[in-house]
Amino acid sequence: MRRFFAFSIIFAFAALILALSWQVSGFSDLYVKYVFPLLATNYGRLAAMAPISVGEILLYVFVFLGALTVLFFVIGILCIFFGKRKPLWFAVLFGRVFLDICVVVFLIQVLNCFVLYHTTPLYGEGSGEYTPTTEELVEFREALVGRANDLALTFERNEKGEIVYGGDMAATAKKAMNNLGEIGTYSFSSDAIPKVLGRLSRLKGFYSTPKPLWLSDFFSQQYIKGYFFPFSMEANYNNVMYIANLPDTMCHELAHTKGFIYEDEASFIAYLACMNSGDPFFEYSATLNALDYVNEEIYKEIERDPALYDRITKKNDLVIRDCVFLTDEAWNKVEKDALLDTDTVSKASETFLDTNLTVNGVEDGIVSYSRMVNLLLRYHSELMPAGTGNESEAGDEADDTGADTGASEN
Repeated sequence: MRRFFAFSIIFAFAALILALSWQVSGFSDLYVKYVFPLLATNYGRLAAMAPISVGEILLYVFVFLGALTVLFFVIGILCIFFGKRKPLWFAVLFGRVFLDICVVVFLIQVLNCFVLYHTTPLYGEGSGEYTPTTEELVEFREALVGRANDLALTFERNEKGEIVYGGDMAATAKKAMNNLGEIGTYSFSSDAIPKVLGRLSRLKGFYSTPKPLWLSDFFSQQYIKGYFFPFSMEANYNNVMYIANLPDTMCHELAHTKGFIYEDEASFIAYLACMNSGDPFFEYSATLNALDYVNEEIYKEIERDPALYDRITKKNDLVIRDCVFLTDEAWNKVEKDALLDTDTVSKASETFLDTNLTVNGVEDGIVSYSRMVNLLLRYHSELMPAGTGNESEAGDEADDTGADTGASEN
């Protein structure tokens, strides 16, 4: 009875916090400013001590226990049918334990994830209403393609033509995110930097090292580049995908650990962090990701105006080679070792992600990923009248700024 009462209190507390985030304006903003950083830092430091992804392991354990619970429930029903009671008692006990675990998981999800979906967007309420013009899209894409075509020629490559990176990518990602937080702090006192960066000051501080997903092959079948596990406050990445995806993905998932839960905002932040990292490979990774999103919007415009196709600059062969989720060799290995059909896994994953976003108040679901283009173009437009063109590191890099389709980051 005491256990039931204790877990009832936990559930009620979690439900209250969630209700306040939905119903009380400003509650989530205060929460993410004063409470979430304490949880993220302290909780995250514990998980960071493990060499593997704690969140991923916990996920599999939870699924396994859930399957056992269903199995024991079926056994219990069969025991009643055949008049045996003892196994039924064990099944009921196991079910109660699993229910207690579900309550704790619900609390963690509320505190580390669900509340964050009700924070004020970076550009304030109604920020999603900004719509770039065709000319803005074309100009932006030209800058992205020009930068990508130039950078692609500068990297060391192996005999297969794949990029070789010799630095500490995870350390660079963490430093890049902290640097963006510093720029965000500076923006409060500078008229040369868009004020939206002021909201990024909380990017400063502790970051756990991004970890590879243990079952990256399975996540590849879902076309997932990275994953944020609220259970452990870890940033995780798919280490089967092509190397050019890694820097942007690491920064994207690290943005989630700082409370930026919206996918378009995490992609926007990852782009800015990579562009201000001082590392050409990070700039290239972010450029390719943004180009992927922008191309989707450009192709929509081309359907309306086919003549637009002749106006846009084409990607060079190296960029085309690097604009992949997985290499053919990696895909062949994934398909060979797969236990389930990739189409089935992909559709199930897409449905889950879309439902999760919709339930948490993101009305357009996974379509929200593409809003990253609007964020970047709005940011870019604010830089134009900002000053002389060399006001700050953020301004310099973003002047030709330019996101993740075909694969998702969560």
